[in-house]
Amino acid sequence: MKMLPIKFEPMAMHHAPLLHELYQQTPNYFAVLGNAVPSLQEVGRDLETAFFDRRRRLELMYCGPLLIGSVDYKLDFPEAGDVTINLLLVRGPLQGQGWGPRCVEALERHLPHSRRLLVGVFGERPNMVRFWERQGFVFATDAPPVMTWYAKKLGRRKAI
Repeated sequence: MKMLPIKFEPMAMHHAPLLHELYQQTPNYFAVLGNAVPSLQEVGRDLETAFFDRRRRLELMYCGPLLIGSVDYKLDFPEAGDVTINLLLVRGPLQGQGWGPRCVEALERHLPHSRRLLVGVFGERPNMVRFWERQGFVFATDAPPVMTWYAKKLGRRKAI
């Protein structure tokens, strides 16, 4: 059985309620950070702020009509050709069902001209380290006291 591809939809201000709902369905992410789930107003302010950075992209990820999650990344950071993933979030009810690896693979195809993906793991989270290592990321550097960075080199590809 063929699976539908994951598609990316750039966020706009009218997506704030949808992103807020996604956050509400994934409270464990915020708990790890020691934060409460942001309010709708805070999500709106975060979106507004992000839109001022021309290199930053915020996108919703869909498989057919199903909202899988969201991704927040920055192009050409820290170096030209790099993409730094700020957050790849799979909706809480869908976690543990294989969507995370599919989203990473789809993101790689979505960024055909990138040479390297980077992601930071906050705190001591061996489960997240294992997740990223299974996706082909390797240790890059420590940023004490709370962040460890992982990177994955990508071959330049043609856009699909």
